Amino acid sequence: MTALRQFRSLIYSIPLCLLATAFLVSGALLTATEDGIQMQRRLFKLWARWILWICRVRVRLNGFDALPTGGPYIFAANHVSLLDAPILIAAIPLDLCFLVKYRFIPVLELFLYRTGQIAIRRANEAEERRTLEEAAESLPNDPRSLIVFPEAHRSTDEATKFRDDPAFLAIASGRPLIPVRIEGVRAALPGKSTLIIGGTVDVYLGEPTSTEGLDPRTVTNQLRGQIAALAHSH
Repeated sequence: MTALRQFRSLIYSIPLCLLATAFLVSGALLTATEDGIQMQRRLFKLWARWILWICRVRVRLNGFDALPTGGPYIFAANHVSLLDAPILIAAIPLDLCFLVKYRFIPVLELFLYRTGQIAIRRANEAEERRTLEEAAESLPNDPRSLIVFPEAHRSTDEATKFRDDPAFLAIASGRPLIPVRIEGVRAALPGKSTLIIGGTVDVYLGEPTSTEGLDPRTVTNQLRGQIAALAHSH
């Protein structure tokens, strides 16, 4: 059975995912105008649904009935798989953008900027901090909610260090901070594997938290506990 799944992944699932992503990148770059913003948002939602369908992943929502209308918010989610982004895009019924830290790749950089993501090139710590502060200044003028992965990299266990990025942005912008936990995605796509298994993934949504009067490290410690506790709260 494993050999059959591996064959299916290599011959069918992975090529189709790459094709869907190429369609997203091309479409997003072609519609990167003021009039094309709504088209870009529809493309991202369509891409996310395609990826989940190709990978045979069903997303089960938990706690989303308590999501207040309005926003914008900052969503902070655990990061365990390449499927995390399409899962969150499909699950959260709001206009979204991501905080993305990347190493310089010209096409990737062009895509991130043309689609309005908050892009931070991995360099020295001072440069990353300066870019993060600039991002915080831009948030009051951005109606979209922001998704941040506090772990920065895909994690393999609960001991992965959380960065202060979502806490800093929430405090600086005054936006409510919402913890999110993704469960079951490792079984659907094991880390650093080309074996796409599929299955049901749970997305747990916490309650909006105010960061007023708190420092980033305190907020980060609270956030870590909130994300860890979400899987047992529903």
